[in-house]
Amino acid sequence: MTLVKFKYEYFEDVVDMFYSFIREVLHTRKIQAKYFFYKEVIEWIRQGYHIVIAEDKGVVVGFSMCRIDNMNNLTEDVYVCDYCYVKEGYRKTKAAHMMYHNSYKFAKENNYIVSVNGRIENGVSEMIGKHFGLKPKFTIFEGEK
Repeated sequence: MTLVKFKYEYFEDVVDMFYSFIREVLHTRKIQAKYFFYKEVIEWIRQGYHIVIAEDKGVVVGFSMCRIDNMNNLTEDVYVCDYCYVKEGYRKTKAAHMMYHNSYKFAKENNYIVSVNGRIENGVSEMIGKHFGLKPKFTIFEGEK
C-alpha cells in the first residue's frame, strides 16, 4: 500500500470514490447527479486542497481530501480532513490509517490543529482516537424525514 499525491490521471477515480462515499454515508438523503461531483472535485483542485491517493499494487483503493480552514478568518488555521474513503474490498487494509496518519503528520509538521471526520459505524472513529489521540468535539445527529 502506498500514498501518492493527486495527479490529473486520478481525477475519474476520485470523482467515482467521492460519489460512492456520499451515496454510502448519506444514503437517506437525495443525492445530486454525478455531474455535480465532477464540479466539486474540480473546485477542490482549483482551491489547492490536498488530495492524496491510496494505491495497492497500482490499483487506486482510496483517497483523502484535506484543506486549511480558518472559518473566514474567525479562528486560527486548522487542517481539516473532510473526506477519507477506502473502497469496500480494501477496508481491512492499512489504507485509511495511512491516509489519516499522513494528514496528522502534515498538521503537526506545520503547527496546525488537525480536525478529522471518522465514521462510527465501521470503527474509523475508534481508530482515530486510539492511534492519533484526538478527542471528539461534537456529534452530528440526523434522522429520517
